[in-house]
Amino acid sequence: MLSDIINIAAGIKIDEASLRVTEDELGAAYKNCEDHTPIIDDDSTGHVLGTFKWRKDRLSPWTVAVGRFESKNAVDLARKANQQPVEYPLRVMMSDDMKNKLMNFLKKRADDKKKREDRKRKREEESAESGNNRAPQAHMIEVEEVDEEEERRLEKEKKEAHMEKLLKQQAAQAKKLKIEEDKMNALRKQIADTHNELFQLGSVSTRSAPMKVQEGQRTLYYILDGRGGFLHYDEGMACIFPSDLAKNLADLPEKYGDEESKNKIRMKKAYELSNIGACQFFVPAGSSVVANNHQVRKEDSHDTVKDLQGLFGGDISKFDRDALRIAAAFNVQGYGASDEATEMIIVGWTAAILEQLGISDIDPSSISNGCPSRRTLVRHEAMLAADCMLVVLQEIMDDGAKFFALITDHGKRSGIEHFVKILVWTGWADPKKKDRKVLKFHCLDVDASAHDAEGCAAAVKRSLEEFTGLDGFKVTAVTGDAGGGASVHNLLPQLIKCGAVEKSAAKINCVMHGLNKCLESAGQDTFGGQGVNKRTPFQLLFVFNQLWKAIKEEGGGKKYLDSIYSVVVDKLLNDGDWQCEAKKNFKQAFQTFETQLQQLEELDGDKGIDDLVDFITETPSNISDPVFSRWKTVMSCTRVVLQYWTQIYFVAVAVKQREIHQKKHSSYICILASALLSLMKEKDTTNVNAYYKPGDKDMCMAQEFDGTQYLVEEQALPPLERGDTPVFYAMLLFFQAFGDAYFDDQFHFVMKDDPFLGEGSFGQTSRFCVERLYIMHKLLAELENDGWKTKVQFKAYKRALQGVSKPEYFDKMAKVFLERFRFVFDKHLRPCWTSDSILHYILGGNQVLANEFARWLVDYKRMSSDDEEPYQFTNQIIDMGAIHYRTRAQKNVKINVEECMNYLTADADPAAIMQTDFVKSHWDLIEEMGTFEYIEDTISLFDDTTWGHVDFEPLLEAVWNEIAIHACHQQRCENYVQLAALVAKTSVGEVRRTLRAIILSTIIRPFHQWAKQVLAERNPDKPPPRRVEGAARGELLVKFMRKFSKKLERAKRLAEERNIDTKAIQQKLSVLLEALTVGERNITKSEEAAGYIDKPVIMSDGITINFLSMNRSCKNCNNAWTKRNAMWKKKEFHRCESEGCCLAAVHAELKERNIKLSKKDLTFNTIGQKRHEIRAHVAKEVMVDEGKGKQGFDIKDIKDFVPKSKLMESIKEMHLDWLNEKKGLSTINMRNGVQ
Repeated sequence: MLSDIINIAAGIKIDEASLRVTEDELGAAYKNCEDHTPIIDDDSTGHVLGTFKWRKDRLSPWTVAVGRFESKNAVDLARKANQQPVEYPLRVMMSDDMKNKLMNFLKKRADDKKKREDRKRKREEESAESGNNRAPQAHMIEVEEVDEEEERRLEKEKKEAHMEKLLKQQAAQAKKLKIEEDKMNALRKQIADTHNELFQLGSVSTRSAPMKVQEGQRTLYYILDGRGGFLHYDEGMACIFPSDLAKNLADLPEKYGDEESKNKIRMKKAYELSNIGACQFFVPAGSSVVANNHQVRKEDSHDTVKDLQGLFGGDISKFDRDALRIAAAFNVQGYGASDEATEMIIVGWTAAILEQLGISDIDPSSISNGCPSRRTLVRHEAMLAADCMLVVLQEIMDDGAKFFALITDHGKRSGIEHFVKILVWTGWADPKKKDRKVLKFHCLDVDASAHDAEGCAAAVKRSLEEFTGLDGFKVTAVTGDAGGGASVHNLLPQLIKCGAVEKSAAKINCVMHGLNKCLESAGQDTFGGQGVNKRTPFQLLFVFNQLWKAIKEEGGGKKYLDSIYSVVVDKLLNDGDWQCEAKKNFKQAFQTFETQLQQLEELDGDKGIDDLVDFITETPSNISDPVFSRWKTVMSCTRVVLQYWTQIYFVAVAVKQREIHQKKHSSYICILASALLSLMKEKDTTNVNAYYKPGDKDMCMAQEFDGTQYLVEEQALPPLERGDTPVFYAMLLFFQAFGDAYFDDQFHFVMKDDPFLGEGSFGQTSRFCVERLYIMHKLLAELENDGWKTKVQFKAYKRALQGVSKPEYFDKMAKVFLERFRFVFDKHLRPCWTSDSILHYILGGNQVLANEFARWLVDYKRMSSDDEEPYQFTNQIIDMGAIHYRTRAQKNVKINVEECMNYLTADADPAAIMQTDFVKSHWDLIEEMGTFEYIEDTISLFDDTTWGHVDFEPLLEAVWNEIAIHACHQQRCENYVQLAALVAKTSVGEVRRTLRAIILSTIIRPFHQWAKQVLAERNPDKPPPRRVEGAARGELLVKFMRKFSKKLERAKRLAEERNIDTKAIQQKLSVLLEALTVGERNITKSEEAAGYIDKPVIMSDGITINFLSMNRSCKNCNNAWTKRNAMWKKKEFHRCESEGCCLAAVHAELKERNIKLSKKDLTFNTIGQKRHEIRAHVAKEVMVDEGKGKQGFDIKDIKDFVPKSKLMESIKEMHLDWLNEKKGLSTINMRNGVQ
């Protein structure tokens, strides 16, 4: 209380009631302050009244007391301000005049007290001396006896004397109190006036002031019997008496009075030494002292807890938009998480945090109501997407972008159609510095548009509506699919028609799709496809992967599979029967296993030991389903199966034996294991001696190999014998070798970042793709015409050919594979990159080729109409640099400039190229580049030291702004399709998929690039991280969102300055949002090799049954079929032997196969019925002669057959044309060898 503070300051004790300042007196004084506006919630000062202005002369007043108060008047003032009444720190200040009066008063009172104590001490000394004098006399004088009456008399006199003395003292004290009361009454008035004056000046502070002393004095602060005091003394004072300590004790508050019980408590209290900074002092045991700043923090923490309690104190969520913006950004990363799951996770973690903090007075209902609901999450996800679009619009304006490209992809995931559209432009990494160009991307939306080009074009136009109002906005390039109704070839004309893109816009079909289509077509046409009961190498890969997943699922993860693998490898290393089985069924693969093991054993150091342990204890992981629709999965799975062929085989043996031992012959794992074993040992022969059988001890005799007999490197291992190599093992070796020698390097190239634009620019290397097309052609040509036989990558395959049962089949296989690859390559890749609208992209690539292209154009423009001689390109070998480095082959690429440019310009029309917008706009600089006469004078747009006197900056900017934005593949779109599929699993519509795609492209993907850069700068000694994980991910995303909020506020401010309605985008999304709501080895028949493989119709030189139809028959046969009834009546029979006639071929095949039909059946049966007779005959051959009947064969599986009649042979060429037409290939070009 304030009254206590003033009483303590004046040194007035509790028993001096007449002098004490009362609360009523202070209340009366406060009335003078009611017209002042209180400042109650100012955390920086804690003021109660007025404005704090006295600090500038804070040395003039005198601080006499410090404390906290809560008066009735202060409560009333707080209520007027709608605040809760609380206690507030206060400092009482006195003027110099008041200080002097109070000091005189205290000094006089201290002097009186000292005189009393002196008199008391004198009496005590006299009493002590009289006692000491009598003590020795007791030994010399005999003590006289005193009767009891005398003793009572003396005692009575003593008491009367004491009472008389006490009355005198009380009278003197009353007189003194009267004098002091008169003085105090005058002092009271001065104190009250001063107090009012202080409040009027706003003299209130949260800080305590030290007790000020006069110059040349020191202060002693002390604790005496549980009470505190202080006294001032002059410098040089040597002694302080106990009486000085006693008389300078501070008065006790009224509620802690001077009762005996409380005195005992104070006297027994223990004290401990405490510190604040460099100062030491004693505090009561069990207590602690806190500095003011720490106390403020505690008070702030207390306020935070109160705010937290208030946050969960209602029936709805009270989180503001800024907080929910951060939550929405984090939430979009749970792609497959449902809104219900997210809602529960938020409530759970909130409850866990409150529990950990010890805040137990918030009930579960309040926690649940205070957390955002699923509707709130969805609503703020839409708001964040709208914010993202606003930021993107502002970013485009800051970049000054004029040219844009589109990447589109129409995909299907989780049974839902997804049409993804991404906008690409070139901007600045830092718009303020403008020192480095980067590519920027924005996902417009992910919707379920129509399959046709017109519907997709309309969807693109709608998606671009938000951007078409930008100054100079134009879409000049499109990248899309190569096939389907929404292929880029069909889509671009519709986009131009509806005005979504420029009329001169260029198109590119995805390079990765093109390459993958080449591999798929070549692989399936040569080796066969996948499917139930198919006996092809790709079906082997699929069955392996299914078995691997089934084992892991059975045991709860990879550790279980590793345990089985470890046991199997241990048995393989020590079991002679298993080793014998491996040598018999797949000698080459087992030798590879032994070689790998030996090489690891020979390695020195810890790494060698670690690698050896991993090899025999850990299985390969992260194997995706091997299907051609998922890029690179088939090739990756092929490498795994070939590397672990022996181990995989015996893992299948082990799990099958376990299932049989447990009487689970029909279990899924047992069926998969049996199918895999049958495929892995298949040698395309029914000879039982070609396969291992238990008890073949003679086959287990291992012969020592003498390596000195084989001096040629290719003969480092003994030659294989016919029947040693499983047929699918050999096929997969060829497939892997093709990947090593050619395919993998092409895929690696298209996934590279642009060396100038840096990380995140993968798929934007179109400026290099024109020249890369020639490199792809050149490397493929090196494999054709048996060139593969000279490549080291095919070494293992060539050795495997020594052991195949039917080498003639493999002689044809390599030729067909490369032919089919070339055909699709020339259809999907070459026309795109040599087109007149794309060929000028070479200006942004290799500087030598760019200069050659410029010279070619200059030569064309200067050439006269009579000059028919073609331009002669420079005959020079050049290194294509790091961008074209072959990662798998570990080689640089060197090309001949003349051969390259002749290939690229063979079908080009220079007149059409000259009319492209790019060439017309920048012809002056292209002409400057093309006028240099010598190859040594080539100009590099990316090195200004080669520019000479010409400023090529505009042409360089055009490369960045118009060429680099054009994507060469759609992988970036594929990522959004996968995102949409994951989000779609949570049963949400296309609106949510679009919202998340927008947020992902604007926040999450840029965040990853930024975060990786931050981590790299934090740890410069470590390699840059591939991805951001753990606590750093959360920390940096929070920081990134704060940066995003600043960008958003700037975008809103600038939008308002431009009079743009910032709510338009959000309103558009809100409309859409309304629609949301172990025994013995037992080889069973199921794992036996079937003795045959499925051969694709091209490899078997067969005829597809469905190809045989009347519309492919001759005119005479069709006329006879029309007149069959009349001819039958006349007993006329039509016979046709025309080559190229399907009906004649069918009749000849029936006769050759000795399938007898009556004349009536030959006349009236349809060609389909006759085809069925051939199908049934072929099925009988397959089931009986080839043994397929043992495999649960179905006649419907017969799709084609090998012709036996000459007439059926005659339609082979027509049949091949039909097959190629179905794939969109030109058979004429194939036969003519057009490259």
